[in-house]
Amino acid sequence: LLTLFAGLAEFDRDLIVQKLKRGMIARVEDGYWPGGGNIPYGYSYNQSTGILEIIPEEAEKIREIFRLYIEEKIAPQKIADRLGFKGDRIVTEILKRKSLTGCIIYKGKEYRGRHEAIISLSRWKEAQDELEKRSRHRAESNYLLSGLLVCGECGAKMRYQKWNKDGDCKLICYSQQKSKPNLVKSDDCQNERYWAVDIENAVINELFRMTYLGDKETKKQ
Repeated sequence: LLTLFAGLAEFDRDLIVQKLKRGMIARVEDGYWPGGGNIPYGYSYNQSTGILEIIPEEAEKIREIFRLYIEEKIAPQKIADRLGFKGDRIVTEILKRKSLTGCIIYKGKEYRGRHEAIISLSRWKEAQDELEKRSRHRAESNYLLSGLLVCGECGAKMRYQKWNKDGDCKLICYSQQKSKPNLVKSDDCQNERYWAVDIENAVINELFRMTYLGDKETKKQ
C-alpha cells in the first residue's frame, strides 16, 4: 500500500507540474510576464495586470547606455562609471536583453509581450552587431594569460597593461589599477607589477616540464 500511495503521489505531483508549465506557457503566449521574478532593469511588475511597466528614469539610462555604446563607442566599464552602475557586466547584460524591445524570452523561445518597448528592435540589433565586433577584436588578442591570473596578495584578478611605446605589457592587479571598482579586493595591495613576457615564459616552461614528466617513455628512462 505504501508503494502504491507513493506512486500515486508522484503521479499527482507530475500532473501538477505539467499543468503549471502549460499554464505559464499559455500566459507568456498571451503576452503576460511570467511571474514577478527576474524583472528586467527599466521595468516594474504590476501584479494586478501581469504586465511590465516602464520606470522613466531607468528607461532614460538604458537609452543612454545604447547611445554611448553604439554611437560614441565607449567601453561598458566607462559607461557604468558614468551612469552609476556597479560594473561593466550590468551594462553588457542590459545591452543583450531583448525583452527591452517589447518581447518575452521564456524557455529559449520568444513571445510578443504586452509591455511597452524601451528600445526599438533595430537599435537592439545595432548593439548586438557592435558587441560581436568588439568580441571578435578581443578574440584576436595575443595575450596568452588574459582573464586567467589572480593576484597572490589580495585575490583580485590581474590584467595586461601596456607599459611603453614598444607595446610591452606588465601584469597589474585590479586592486591597484582600479579601472573596475567591482573587481577591487583590497585598497592596499602591495603586489609587484610583473613583465607579462616573463610570466608567460614561466608558464610555458612549466607546461613543457609537466608534459616531459608525464611522458611514458621519459618515465622508463
